[in-house]
Amino acid sequence: MSVRPWHKRYHSDALTGFRPLSLEERGAYQTLLDMIYDTGGSIPDNERYLAGAMNCTMGKWRKLRQSLIDQEKIALDDDGRIMNFRALDELEKSEKQSETLSKSGKKGAKKKKELAKKTNENSGSEETGLKGGSSHIRGQKPDMDELKIHPQGDGLFADGQAELDQPDSRYAFEGEVIRLNKRDFDKWQQRYHAILDLNAYLGTLDDWIADKPEKHSGWFHVIGGALNKKHLAMLAERQAAEAAPSYQSQRDIPEAEREAIRLRLIETGVLD
Repeated sequence: MSVRPWHKRYHSDALTGFRPLSLEERGAYQTLLDMIYDTGGSIPDNERYLAGAMNCTMGKWRKLRQSLIDQEKIALDDDGRIMNFRALDELEKSEKQSETLSKSGKKGAKKKKELAKKTNENSGSEETGLKGGSSHIRGQKPDMDELKIHPQGDGLFADGQAELDQPDSRYAFEGEVIRLNKRDFDKWQQRYHAILDLNAYLGTLDDWIADKPEKHSGWFHVIGGALNKKHLAMLAERQAAEAAPSYQSQRDIPEAEREAIRLRLIETGVLD
């Protein structure tokens, strides 16, 4: 059964993202996106299964898969599953919106019930007051002693009702192009945990993308891909350092091992 039978589609973003892809790559990419949205998250990187889903040979699928990874259309998460940053973000937003709408509906029903109860009580009180000769009538302004001024605010609030506190800042990170609220910043910090100073690296990426106006509209996807590339490179460096024997200097490292390290760094994008 489909977890998400439908999802929002931004046609302009899709056309921009498809532009560098071949016809075969577009078909494979769109199929992967539909599978991710359909399951509600990342999908297994199973060669035989995905080749069958694409209706192609496993050899053809390997080439398409690698090409989409190289063009940063898809990536592998820490568990080795195929993911797309934009799709996962849209799924999370959709889930949170559903939760918000559900809570709002419950609050609205509760308020409506309380208002109806209060209206009934006020109506009964007015009738009692009029019968007893009270001078209070509907539409009369309340006595000023019944209003209290909140010490932090500018207005008057009946029964001393306090003003809502306003948030200090809209963004946890705000650059010229990159702007992240606290939820997205914390999510990226957890996802790319190998990047020790995410704030500083985001500053570097913001300087880089500021000079590339053609990437501004899709900056979230572009920066997510760059962070994933850096994250994987840092993990590869850490694993290489842990696996390699300790040497006094770089000259002590055997030539074959030095070449293997260099190739590993090229594969992860650290070296060109």
